[in-house]
Amino acid sequence: TNLVRLLGAVKSAKQERGIDTRPAMVLLPCSPNHGVFGNDGLYAESKLGCESLLNKWESEGWQDYLSLAAAVIGWTRSRLMFQNNIVAPGVEEKGCRTFHTTEMAFNLVALLHPYMTTLAAEAPIWADLTGNWHKIDNLKQATIDLRSAI
Repeated sequence: TNLVRLLGAVKSAKQERGIDTRPAMVLLPCSPNHGVFGNDGLYAESKLGCESLLNKWESEGWQDYLSLAAAVIGWTRSRLMFQNNIVAPGVEEKGCRTFHTTEMAFNLVALLHPYMTTLAAEAPIWADLTGNWHKIDNLKQATIDLRSAI
């Protein structure tokens, strides 16, 4: 809800000032993990909430004020994921690419390139940066199996 409030405030401020050109570029952090691992609190719900903002772009008239890019961020070998990094090589063997943090940062920054912001002014961008996450049918079980084999 705070993100919706923030986007609404940016839109309102631009609208009040008559700034209806050069929409502000918004990079939304989305995820292919919609609760598949479990025990992650409201992570999936928060990421699904970001996805719903793509529909609001048109339904709530944000086009002249905001441009959106949804980055569906795949497995990134970060300190946050340290407990899963040990099975990352096995995940890659199953067909899902994992990313170093600098690789994913590069991908995210690329979405802010002027060419991409021009595209996003016409319609929201959906950037699949998952590394083929969908190729593993039951990722939770796959990681349990990989961890057991270590």
